[in-house]
Amino acid sequence: MGSRGTTLSHLCQCLQGSLPQTIDWMSVIGLANETLITPALHDIAERFPDAIPEDVRQYLQEIFNRNLARNDRLAEQLAEAVAALNGNDVTPVLVKGSAMLAAWPRMTMGRRLISFCQCTKPTVSS
Repeated sequence: MGSRGTTLSHLCQCLQGSLPQTIDWMSVIGLANETLITPALHDIAERFPDAIPEDVRQYLQEIFNRNLARNDRLAEQLAEAVAALNGNDVTPVLVKGSAMLAAWPRMTMGRRLISFCQCTKPTVSS
């Protein structure tokens, strides 16, 4: 297992589109999972299929596919919410993840993990 600095450097290189000469995939994937950017590693697996171990490529493909399916469901829910608001003469302003869901190409969205905060109903004090 490499040092945290080396792992971060290797992860950054992968995200920039270049494959480090020697790489500890367990450490890189662990850091990517920890920082919620694992689906973005799908591109490096696609770009260098012969240089990446099969189990790593399969794992990255599975994470990408699951994230894409999740983002598809989020996009459907977003469209329903926007339609409901529009039906009540409200035009929402989409920011951050919701703006990306609405505007970016579908396959691009598979690379991004999106989270939404759970809004709670405000309490009224007496």
